[in-house]
This record gives sequence, C-alpha cells and structure tokens, in this order.
Amino acid sequence: MNSMCYRWFLIGFVLLLSACASSVPEDIRKETERIVHIGEARQSPATFRGSEVRWGGTIASVRNERDATLIEIVSRRLDSDGQPYEEDRSEGRFLARAAGFLDPALYSAGREVTV
Repeated sequence: MNSMCYRWFLIGFVLLLSACASSVPEDIRKETERIVHIGEARQSPATFRGSEVRWGGTIASVRNERDATLIEIVSRRLDSDGQPYEEDRSEGRFLARAAGFLDPALYSAGREVTV
C-alpha cells in the first residue's frame, strides 16, 4: 500500500513539474540589453540599427514577396512572457520581414504575434 501511494505521489509531482514548463521560445523569453520602444526607433532609426528588439502586437496585413513575407503589425506592449496585452493603445505600426513564405491563412489579420 505504501509503494502505491509513493507511485501516485511521483506521478503527481512529475505532472506538476511539466505544467510549469514554458512553451515560449528562448529568443522571446530572454531579456534584451535595453528595451527599445517603437517611438524611439522611429525618431532615431540609425541609433538602433542592428539592435535586438522584442516587439509584438496584432497583425494588420501580410504580403508575400518573391523570397520573403512582410507583416504589418499594430504595436502593443508585451507582458513578461512576450505576449501582447489586449488593450486599445498602440505606439503605431511596424513591419516585420520573415525570410521565405508564411501562409497568410495562418498569419492572418487579427492574430497576435511577437517578433
């Protein structure tokens, strides 16, 4: 009987640990050296060229080109997991460029993204 309780305890413990695992990609979870807001980048683009940023929001449009996909995103603040907040405030829009083809049926207007 004691070993049965121990097994159930172990199973529960393993399930609890697996529930705590993050599904957010490492590139989005990691902190950037300095948080760059879209307004700052817009005012002084040369200053931030080549800098790592973590921006997100809601897709406004998707345009496939020959070798890349351009995604127009309505900017939203991000929470600590890199998810856009649901709010009616935005710092504007920005373009994200992805190499290759992204299916517009999957990356459609209204979907939240973080890049």
